[in-house]
Order: sequence, then structure tokens, then C-alpha cells
Amino acid sequence: MGKSRRLADIDLNLLVALEALLSERNVSRAASKLDRSQPTLSAALGRLRRLFDDELLVRQRGSYRLTPFAADIHPAVVSALEEVGKVLGVPAEFDPETSRREFTVMTSDYVLHVLGGPLLKSLMERAPAVKLQLLNAPRVDADRAGELLRETDGLILPPGILGMTSNAEIFTDRWVGVADRDNAAVDGSLDDSAMRELRWVRSYREQFEVVVGDPAWSSFWLGDRGMFVVESMTSLPGIIAGTELVAVVPSRLADTAPLPLKTFSLPRPLPQLAEHFWWDAARESDPGHKWLRGLLAECAAALPQET
Repeated sequence: MGKSRRLADIDLNLLVALEALLSERNVSRAASKLDRSQPTLSAALGRLRRLFDDELLVRQRGSYRLTPFAADIHPAVVSALEEVGKVLGVPAEFDPETSRREFTVMTSDYVLHVLGGPLLKSLMERAPAVKLQLLNAPRVDADRAGELLRETDGLILPPGILGMTSNAEIFTDRWVGVADRDNAAVDGSLDDSAMRELRWVRSYREQFEVVVGDPAWSSFWLGDRGMFVVESMTSLPGIIAGTELVAVVPSRLADTAPLPLKTFSLPRPLPQLAEHFWWDAARESDPGHKWLRGLLAECAAALPQET
């Protein structure tokens, strides 16, 4: 784009569309954010590509990524739109009662079990047309984390899995042992030696050490009597019922298991489980995203206290 191009030749509405497209990295989601049709945003993307002589969004493995040019101008676009709003006296708005925006949050089956019901109930009451996708969070590594945060509205995961980025604590829980009600091996007081004799099943492979906040925990108890791994926290009560297996789970999961289980105290207490909501810094000032963050915090604050 030549330096002689005058601002008067540029439609200011394109700046709004550009910010939504760069933030959402998806035409449909950008259209939802702006309460516009997909063809409208597709047409805007075409105009922006001609204006900048750059593709801006490039399809890759079923999703979109920003071109280097688009990634470079993204922070400036967000700032420029905020400044234009201040100059024109147009406050940033998000009306949950009328918005048809779609949010996407990735998390674990445990968080979905605890928070999913209250969150969806609140959305139905306060934002009847807002859509929400609660997706299973894959195994996250440092290289993939940034991409996931850019492609979604955020992830709910414990600290230690993601690197430094915008986040807020949502809720906490404590760890308890669970066993079948008739498992005599966990009657009475258990010390480290007795714990090592138990048959353990745990979740999430090596990431579990990060989740419990103590990478050395397995050396305390797992012993040599066998150990099983499943990729689902919420499946553990059903797996344990009727067997000699035991597991460590958050207390809210143990309290809601409709099975003949019992809990037992751990002789070596584990650090508290903390679930945080993580998001890309580019969404920090987004009014809709602010509203979503507030709703998550409100729903979590209303959860029953862990026992």
C-alpha cells in the first residue's frame, strides 16, 4: 500500500472487520463476534486482502493461521480500534441478551463435570442466543499452547502446563484418595508403606505430576504392584468401583460419584489443585471476552465448597 493512500479512501468499517478476523482467525467466528453474516465478513476479508496485498489468513491443517504481516500488525490494529472508539465517543459494548456470538473454551473432563452445568445454565438465563463450545483440551506442550490460545477464547487448566500468558484463577479443589466401599486394604490409617502396597490407577500420564503439583508424588506410593493410566479423570470412579484399585481425585469429583465408593486421607498431603482460565493477550480488552471471564468467575464462586 503506497504512502500516498489517503485515510479518506479507506472504509473505517474495515478496521472493525480486520480486528475481528485477526483476533478470531476464523471468518465464521469473526462474523459471530460482530453479529454479521459470514458472507459479509468474507467480502470484508477479500477487500482487506486487496488493500494490504497480503492474504492475512491462511488455511493450515483444517484451521487458519495469520500471515507474518497480519501477526505483525495485529497489536496495532487492536490499539487503533480502541483509540478510534475513544475519539468518537463510542464505548466498547457487548450485550449478552442480544448477542449471537460464539465462544470456544477448551478444558478437562473434570472441569466440565464441575463447572459445565452451572455455566450453561447461566448462559441460557443471561445470554439466550450466545453459543458456547466446551471442547476437550488435548495434551498441551509449549509449542502448541500459543496456537491453541489464538484459535480459541481460552483454556481452563492448572498452572504448570501453559507458559506465561494472561490468566485468572477460577476455582480450587483438594486431592483425596478413593476406593471401592468394600476395599479392606484402605481401612484405618495408611502410611507411605501401606500406600505402596495398593493397586493404583491414575489419569493423564506424565501431565498428572504437573496437575498435582508434585512431580515426585509417584515415588511415594506407586510401588511395584502395577499401575494403570486412563486419559479421563471422571472415568476413575466407575473404573474403581468393584475392584481393588485406588486413585487420587479432586474432592468435588469424589463427592458427586453416584457409586459405592469411599474416600481416604492421604498420608502425604498433595498441594491444592488450582484451575485457571488462560487466554491470548490480544483478547484482553474485548468486551465480550471480559464478560465471559466474569461469568466464569461468578459461576465458579457459586460452587459448593470442597469437603
